[in-house]
Amino acid sequence: MRQVAFVNASQVTDGTFRTSFQVFESRADAGFQATWYQCRDIGARREYYRGGQNIDGIRWAHPAIAQGINRLWKFPQKLRLVDADTFYLSDPTLVRVGTGSRAARTWVSIADLRPLGPFGDRRTTQWMFRYAVPKLRRMHGLVTPSIFSRNQLGAVIGTTDRIQVLAPHVEVPVEIGAQHLSEAVDRIALKEVVNVLYIATDRPYKNIPFFARLAKSLSRMTRPNYRFRLVARLSSRTAAELAALQVENLEVIPFAPNLGDVYHTADVLAFPSLYEGFGLPMLDAMSYGIPVLANDAEPMREILGESGIFKPANHLESWMDGIIALGDRNAYGFQGRKSLDRSANYSHQRFVQTVRQLLA
Repeated sequence: MRQVAFVNASQVTDGTFRTSFQVFESRADAGFQATWYQCRDIGARREYYRGGQNIDGIRWAHPAIAQGINRLWKFPQKLRLVDADTFYLSDPTLVRVGTGSRAARTWVSIADLRPLGPFGDRRTTQWMFRYAVPKLRRMHGLVTPSIFSRNQLGAVIGTTDRIQVLAPHVEVPVEIGAQHLSEAVDRIALKEVVNVLYIATDRPYKNIPFFARLAKSLSRMTRPNYRFRLVARLSSRTAAELAALQVENLEVIPFAPNLGDVYHTADVLAFPSLYEGFGLPMLDAMSYGIPVLANDAEPMREILGESGIFKPANHLESWMDGIIALGDRNAYGFQGRKSLDRSANYSHQRFVQTVRQLLA
């Protein structure tokens, strides 16, 4: 049976961790054996996965420099003797891992190419991506979560050969999603409260200030009241910006250990992000039968299909109208069922079948 070494350097709140960990968890069904190697920068270690084998990096006065040193030199050095048939790397900054082992194949997961485009906002990550791109051409295979990401990557490396699309799978049983939709329809019928959710990291492309302005624009409406919830750990700069807006109907949750509890009380997902490789919160919301309003851009249209409600970026009135329209019980139920139906495209069975073709 094939032995696969999964190497990850992301924290559990990062989408790159979740997508790779889904592949790791499918090992029994997909027919391979695996070991999880959790690479950790010195710092907030409690936010890393605590299973598997821990690989610790160095401490440096400048965290960004330490991150680059760890991914391009320290982690590869510590993992050079790992005996595996295949390496599965969770992101391209780890591209040097496995080069000194006897592994016959290396797969690299690339969530998106944002650091190489106009939405790249961290110089260290931009530099590491530019370093990795030439080496990606020599890997056995590359994995992206969407056709959109595959096409972007193909344009960068010059070919889409050996690039496989592996979208994440839903993790919520269909009966739970159907129950949530039924409860949400009942809440909407009472015309008391509509709960609007956004789950994001505090990065410029996530467009968090727009979400806050959207909340404020609906703060004076009654019957229903519109309550907004943002799950994100904010920088001091963003926190000050939101505080200056004085949005009374916006609650900020720095960290939610169980996102299921957050989705359970949500009626609408607003997703104004300007760029995504996939957008996991959209998939999660669909699996709960939650209508999704998203920025009108790829890959949002690819992921949501006909179930999405697409709005122009930063067009406040259009987003307001979309949320208000969902205050009608019939409109809400229709849109929620479309979300639930769309989530069936991301089944666990289909996911395992694709992983088996890649790794077994």
